[in-house]
Amino acid sequence: MKRIMTLLVLVLVFLPLYALHAEDPVEIVIYNNSGAMSAAQGGAASDPKHVEFIHDYILKRTGVSVKVIPPVIGNEEEKLNAMLAGGVQVDAFWGNWDKYYGKGVIIPLNDLMPKYGPSILPKWPQESIKAMTDKDGNLWGIPRVTPTIATNPWVRTDWAEKLGVKFPETIDELETYLEACSQNKDKLAGDDTIILLAEIQGKHNSQGIFQTFVGGFTEYGFSNWPDEGKIKPYFLQEGYLDFLTTMNRWYSKGYMYPEFASLSREKVRELVKTGHVAATATWYSNVANVHWDMNQVAPEANFEMIPLGIEGPKGKAETVRPATTQGMMISAQSKHPEAVVKVMELLYSSPEAYATSSKGPEGVNWEWTDKEKGLFKLLTEQLNYVREFDFAVGLPVQATAGVDNAMFLKENEVWGLAGKGKRPPMGLDFSRGKMPYDAGVIYDVNELAEKIPTYNDLVRVIEEEQIKFITGDRPLSEWNDFLQELNDLDLATWIDVHTEIYNRNQ
Repeated sequence: MKRIMTLLVLVLVFLPLYALHAEDPVEIVIYNNSGAMSAAQGGAASDPKHVEFIHDYILKRTGVSVKVIPPVIGNEEEKLNAMLAGGVQVDAFWGNWDKYYGKGVIIPLNDLMPKYGPSILPKWPQESIKAMTDKDGNLWGIPRVTPTIATNPWVRTDWAEKLGVKFPETIDELETYLEACSQNKDKLAGDDTIILLAEIQGKHNSQGIFQTFVGGFTEYGFSNWPDEGKIKPYFLQEGYLDFLTTMNRWYSKGYMYPEFASLSREKVRELVKTGHVAATATWYSNVANVHWDMNQVAPEANFEMIPLGIEGPKGKAETVRPATTQGMMISAQSKHPEAVVKVMELLYSSPEAYATSSKGPEGVNWEWTDKEKGLFKLLTEQLNYVREFDFAVGLPVQATAGVDNAMFLKENEVWGLAGKGKRPPMGLDFSRGKMPYDAGVIYDVNELAEKIPTYNDLVRVIEEEQIKFITGDRPLSEWNDFLQELNDLDLATWIDVHTEIYNRNQ
């Protein structure tokens, strides 16, 4: 009888494992170009034991074996396109769906989400879901971003105090601070002092100095705007030339980092870490996510956002970045698209799974301090994990499990995570800036390219020539000539097509 009972116990113990592994696990490949790995603070590389643990954690709970392909930092899209063109197995990846759906590269998720991922979409605001959906109602991916105001100017409070300069609240006061830093480099970081670290192409399609400052000089900010019954581009607004004039003055005086137009986020973060930067106009995480690293070199250094948002002659200078078409997509070549959604459902439905995927093994890298509130603490500052399996990226999931740790303090303050920061959090307090006039309208790049024969030329010329105006390679006196060049490239059709799409969405 004793032997029979022992056998029965063994059967009960191993029956679930047998059921789980009765069939070979489904194998999928995820290219993690979500931005998580480039923002990782866990070290230069992952401990193979951590990677194995998280792989097995997901496998045990979903029956899915996930292989992760890391991105080439700075060339994420190039690597993705090469893999897709070369027939390499990639079941899921991140990008802008309107760049891929017209080529038949991705599949809609409408039928998959209710069956395999019921916890995912309810966590996202409708603006984000709408941005991932085409005009026919096809959902092309899991959202990556919410509307945010996160291309903020950050200023060194310790340097402002050292120089006896008021912490700036306006663009004029910021210029006073920049001038003081320029004239007193010997009191800061000497010749290594970087006055203003700015960019024009940032993370999540952010637009650097444009989203940071244009609203201070124009009525609608960095946004298309209404005029004479038409939707016109941001640079035709009254006051826009004043913005370019200010940027040109800052560049000419040596305030702006010379290579601002070509900076990668890796280079921006590398420079912030040195403790030599006085102010920034870049995506928030380029400061917040490396602030702790900077303090290991310069303990006294402290960056702060301008609490109420920086002001200019025309009001709030920052422009809200609405939800975009960026998200996690499933390849049309995937043999198991449902497996991708199953894995995402695990991370969205379980705070423990999310914390494990983003920080590593529980009990080794972290432990709960208040599980009911979703709060945990780190057990080590050397996580030895660079977030290979951190797929559930975005604020809706971050809010389910937060870590109260100095390493993540600045990010927590921006988003109000782990009980930190203000309410509403500064990154979500849209009163700090201007909402785009056409927020929520998706201008499908495929439709734009089809209906505007010169679309790509217009995009290129607008970007290239504005950089020249800022750097002085083209004098501002030629601004009207530039506008005529755009008219010659059929800017009128650009306006007509954008007006048509805007009206269709009302």
